[in-house]
Amino acid sequence: VTGTAGATGANGTTGVAGVTGAAGATGAVGATGANGVTGTAGATGANGTTGVAGVTGAAGATGAVGATGANGVTGTAGATGANGTTGVAGATGAAGATGAVGATGSNGVTGAVGATGANGTTGSIGSTGATGPTGVVTYKALGTSDASIAAPLVGSGVWVDMPDMTLTITPLNTNLNLEFSARCTYSSTNYDEHRMRYRIVQGATVLKEFHSYGSFTFNATNPVTMTYPITGVVGTPTTIKIQWNAESVSNPTVTFYNYSTTYDYMYRSLTITDKP
Repeated sequence: VTGTAGATGANGTTGVAGVTGAAGATGAVGATGANGVTGTAGATGANGTTGVAGVTGAAGATGAVGATGANGVTGTAGATGANGTTGVAGATGAAGATGAVGATGSNGVTGAVGATGANGTTGSIGSTGATGPTGVVTYKALGTSDASIAAPLVGSGVWVDMPDMTLTITPLNTNLNLEFSARCTYSSTNYDEHRMRYRIVQGATVLKEFHSYGSFTFNATNPVTMTYPITGVVGTPTTIKIQWNAESVSNPTVTFYNYSTTYDYMYRSLTITDKP
């Protein structure tokens, strides 16, 4: 609200008067009244009507404006008026650009370690995983002595255990693989296809029989090498062996020899592989 106006300052000096304008034309003279009778001087007659006023002369030119007088002393400021009612807030201006990130402050001192919480309840034990494969184990038997067996005529021979060719094992797996090899000679010069018979025996069970034969030209049998699968019971001992039985096919009968320690060309071996 505007405060009360201060007191008016003193008037400035009056400017110089302008030139006086030309006088207006004189109005027409009124008609002369008739002379009264000269007698006693009568009472003075009433004045005749005033003639019409002449036309007003044109206004003289306005004189130059006088110099502006000096400002009067500023009056004492009036008391400040009461604040007007606060106007409605203007719309919020657009947000300014985000300022640059300030430097990271130094780390505060590490707080003391809190007390260890109580142990949680132990979880239940998971199911047992499948059994992994068992390693491979090999069992071997070698002929470490000289051995021989008589060969009666065909049909008269007897099965006996071949020396050093017995293994007793406790299987780690169900599948067992047997390998056997041997070579023999026979006595005399009765060269013929005399027969050497072999068989695999597991416990009291005969599993397989196989043969080798003599030669018409010299006193030796053909080498024999064979493999055969065997089934075992895991953790249960089992005895596996080779038996032999010799037969002469003609007279004079012969004797078969397996002198593995005396001659390099004669041998016998039994190998059992225990694997998954």
